[in-house]
Amino acid sequence: MATSKILIELANNDVTLEIALSRLLVIACKIDDEALKVWATKELSGYDNEDECPRYRQVTSTGIIYSGLNGSFQIKNAPLPLNAFPSCVRDILVKPYEARESIATINKIVCEKTVNKIDITAHANMVFTHCGIQCYEIMKTFDYTLFDAVLNSLRMKLLNVFIELDKQLGNLDGLDPNATSVDLDKLHHTIYNMVYIDNSIELGDKNKIQKLDLSQCSTYEAKIGDENKMENNNIVGGSQTIHNNDNRGAIIGAIGNDNTVNQSVNIGNNTQELLDLVSDMRNIIKTADIDTDNKMDLAVALNNIKEECKSSNPNKSKLIEAIKLVGVKITGTAVATSLKPYIEKTVDWFRNSNFLTPEQCIEIINTCSK
Repeated sequence: MATSKILIELANNDVTLEIALSRLLVIACKIDDEALKVWATKELSGYDNEDECPRYRQVTSTGIIYSGLNGSFQIKNAPLPLNAFPSCVRDILVKPYEARESIATINKIVCEKTVNKIDITAHANMVFTHCGIQCYEIMKTFDYTLFDAVLNSLRMKLLNVFIELDKQLGNLDGLDPNATSVDLDKLHHTIYNMVYIDNSIELGDKNKIQKLDLSQCSTYEAKIGDENKMENNNIVGGSQTIHNNDNRGAIIGAIGNDNTVNQSVNIGNNTQELLDLVSDMRNIIKTADIDTDNKMDLAVALNNIKEECKSSNPNKSKLIEAIKLVGVKITGTAVATSLKPYIEKTVDWFRNSNFLTPEQCIEIINTCSK
């Protein structure tokens, strides 16, 4: 049987992705493949904010430009390196951008060689505090070549789908394939794996993971089956329980029926570095030329940080407010320049230990930079 024309056109890059997706949508309706129909529709019209964005549509860029003052020089649209930002926000800055636009829009970006920009001027204060560069505008940039990679990934998925459809259903040129002798459930499953499974693993009941290295993990990533629970700060019963008491680790996997995942919140055992930072700040403040009231407030705030670090059940809100207070109280004083690096190192410590989220760290740094 002759190979379908749409497959040949797609292989030779002689048809637009829009046309290929439109034809696929018709075929998906003909063979009652709801998942394939949804995917083709989302690719054509774009993904809503509540939709899960496919991994191949997530683009990562470290490109950042700024306009402002660097010393006595007026700068416009110059590269701004990541190390101009406190380390606690760098993870946020390199977070993938989810390209939710319609495939026609993405194709237009590539054809016109557009550089997409996202305004991140909100971080200007922390840049000035961290490295002294005064930014009027900061933009995260995404080169058109990143979106070209999205098109290539989609083209490969479409090619594989049409190859399978052509193999199972025969010639597709009339967009009305004869599926009477085909196991449609099996075909739907095969196509689903091609479209939706993106180098990820789904585990059901009675699956096991051995020799799993959790040392580099920092977040929960788990798919939970029926009657499963994931709880923080709570010890609950269950036929199977996984404990993780060190926030530097993570639990990744999928849990079967009647399993429980618990994680108690603590700062961790290795707090000496943090306590040393607090001690150094106290020593600087003791000899600083600042008014007595400020010294007292700073002493109380640092003591609160120290006590929460030693606590087996630290109060996260109290800790955040104490660090913020130190930053606010030293602003405009003679010790501001000396203490700002210590505050950044303290926030970095909490970020690296995963006790505070990147968003909480950014909130602290922004408050301290005002």
